[in-house]
Amino acid sequence: MRNNKIFLLSLGCDKNTVDAELLLSNFIHNGFEVTKDLTQADLIIVNTCAFIESARVESIEAIFDSINNKKPNAKVIVTGCLSQRYKEELESEIPEIDGFFRLNETNKIMDLFNLTDHVDGDTRNLTTDNFAYLKISDGCNRNCSYCSIPLIRGKHRSRSISEIREEAQELENKGVKELILVAQDLTQYGTDLDEDISLIELLKILSDDFNFKWIRLLYLYPEGITDELLDLIDQKDNILPYFDIPIQHTSNKILKSMNRHISKEEIYKLISKIRSKFNNPIVRTTFIVGYPGETSEDFQELLNDLEQLKLDRFGCFGYSREEDTKAYNLPDQVSSKEIENRVEIFNQKSSELIRESNKKFINKTFPCLIEQIEDNNSYIGRLILDAPDIDFITYVNSNKNLEIGEIVPVKIRESLNFDYIGDFDESAK
Repeated sequence: MRNNKIFLLSLGCDKNTVDAELLLSNFIHNGFEVTKDLTQADLIIVNTCAFIESARVESIEAIFDSINNKKPNAKVIVTGCLSQRYKEELESEIPEIDGFFRLNETNKIMDLFNLTDHVDGDTRNLTTDNFAYLKISDGCNRNCSYCSIPLIRGKHRSRSISEIREEAQELENKGVKELILVAQDLTQYGTDLDEDISLIELLKILSDDFNFKWIRLLYLYPEGITDELLDLIDQKDNILPYFDIPIQHTSNKILKSMNRHISKEEIYKLISKIRSKFNNPIVRTTFIVGYPGETSEDFQELLNDLEQLKLDRFGCFGYSREEDTKAYNLPDQVSSKEIENRVEIFNQKSSELIRESNKKFINKTFPCLIEQIEDNNSYIGRLILDAPDIDFITYVNSNKNLEIGEIVPVKIRESLNFDYIGDFDESAK
């Protein structure tokens, strides 16, 4: 199949994106050409997600879409979390697929196509040259009662400093401006390594030894955010005060049942500490509504706390009952209809609060990474406040010609529902 076309669809989280990019780079290295048209591909890879029920449904739909729309004789293979957890069932139910592969089975996939020329690095074909995800660990030891990630990805495993250094150097050489560190929990980095290393030491290396303009941290468990970590972020200009913190709920009763190791009072204290230490920090989180035992009073408590916490970016998931998790057999399961109702109410409330939160940025100037040219005077960028894919974009007007990948000062003129309109601020250069 050398010199043929490959189409890859990666679903789910940014950790999955990293896995997909590594796999894709091996096929490119062996002469495959990437196509964005599924119907023209000789090989279709669906990299699946299985975190919650809606993700599994999306993955299954993508698999059948590939089967139904592929050209004759094209091969379809399935990788990722769905294959990891349900490989035998999938092989039995969907025999049209040419192969189901679990996580970290790149070699087996390559062997299927008699490709023996493997590469360890990747070519980042699913992200732009402006930003790249760097996965520093995989798996999780937190064992939250609702979460299937430890069942899918296993225990926490940190990558070595030498591996991370090598990949970071490749990304710097490629011209990446924004390095985004990802893991199920960044704060656990190094706890399983023989070498004396932690997230603090890793961040010092990435900040001091490389030339990334922005280093963004995705997924910091609240109990792992120490004063030492906050001090380091404050000291380093290129480590962004962007705090993606999974909170999940604010009712102490629900937090305890979820096996979360933090209380409502500690959540308030942490967010207050962040806001007192940084100018314009971003606090981003997600919540779960409809968890077993969540009463209408618990849900109302969460809504009230949303107003008090004044978070910058947040959303929610409806609770998904996952087999083999501790929460699966809990009493007082909330009905699907009631979960949907609470999600709708939450989303209405969050839209109002986020729109109100965005007003505080109007007439302020922030660094903005230019990512798309619309015409001579119009661009699309992303503020230092926003992570790619999950946050907002900014429509930039400029009389000066701007380049993709350039970081420029932009003064926010207007806030749309979830995006911004701003002007290139030449006075801030």
